[in-house]
Amino acid sequence: MKKYTYIAALMSAGSLTFAGDFGAASQDIESSASTSLLHNLDVAGFYDDNLHAGTATRDQESFVIQSALNSIFSSRTAASVLDLGTRIGGRYNEDAANGFDDFEWDLGANANYYRILNARNVLTSLGSVAYRLDDDGAYGNTNTRGGEEYLAYSLANSVTTQLNDTLQSTLGFTLSGTDFDASSVNDRTNVQVSAKLSERLTKLLRGYVAYSYRMVNADDTDSDIHKLVLGGDYDLTATEKLNAELGIQSREIDNGGDSQNFFASLNFARAINSTLTAKLGTVYGADEQGNILGGVRYEEKTSWRTNAGLAYQASKQLSLTTDIDYLLGQYEGAQTAATEGDENKITWSTGVKYAYSPQVTLSASYAFTDSDSDVLVNNDYDRNRFSVGANIAF
Repeated sequence: MKKYTYIAALMSAGSLTFAGDFGAASQDIESSASTSLLHNLDVAGFYDDNLHAGTATRDQESFVIQSALNSIFSSRTAASVLDLGTRIGGRYNEDAANGFDDFEWDLGANANYYRILNARNVLTSLGSVAYRLDDDGAYGNTNTRGGEEYLAYSLANSVTTQLNDTLQSTLGFTLSGTDFDASSVNDRTNVQVSAKLSERLTKLLRGYVAYSYRMVNADDTDSDIHKLVLGGDYDLTATEKLNAELGIQSREIDNGGDSQNFFASLNFARAINSTLTAKLGTVYGADEQGNILGGVRYEEKTSWRTNAGLAYQASKQLSLTTDIDYLLGQYEGAQTAATEGDENKITWSTGVKYAYSPQVTLSASYAFTDSDSDVLVNNDYDRNRFSVGANIAF
């Protein structure tokens, strides 16, 4: 569903041009109204192998075949873009460790709407609803399946205003939630309001400050999350881009365990040549999931994540990617007799895509994860995942 929504958003973003500084990333407005209807079929197979180091958790092996039919209806005028999408999919899961074979449906719909209200204001409204599986349970990170089926929904609205030639503001409101059939402990509703003010300081540098407040209403606990960010985007050269952020997050939890976390992030991307692109990113500090792990609340959690990747366009038909991701989590001050310590997780992944024809794209990928945990025995494992797939457009 995430992939599908991303495709629809890309299609929408290509048809709007904005007043003032919006033009920095503008496209031509459609000169006349137009509509289109596109379909694509995704077919994929996954083999997942979890090898746990601890004796308390069984090794797991699963094989998954899934397919989905995606449809996107687009309507464009001189001042607006509307994309409506549907997804109908199915998944067959054979899990050797847990001894179940089953077939499950994956249904969803989304709507993306963009409208130029006037010379300085643009409205964005994004909505989605999905009835699907809990992916963590379906792919076997644990030996039990939590809420097997759930309903997920999201509605995000924002208005972006060009205050002057260089100053831009965005006000947003988001409502989202999940409703699990089998395990109500994971049910939750999120309400978020946000504000962002950005200034183009030079032709190459844009600075911004952003604030968001999110209220989480969950069956197990309620919380309020405040987040303040100061950041900037800098075009070092025509082929090198840098983003940096500093901020603080405050999390207030009804039944205790409040936390305040400083965080910082740095992301760099460089187009080495016309066929090779490199990226590097790192983030330290705040984790919106809070300080709870395996049902245990910790007074302090520190996390650091870094990743690097390469993308190579070997030809018009063939592209290759490789990425490495490292995550360190440090847990201290357990409120029960649980173990304190570190979690280290490193994942290497690689993939290839081949455009067999304008309508058919083939793909394959492999990912290896090595997870070492002093805190939770279920998170002590090695994991291999293989996948092959095809996308057919018509």
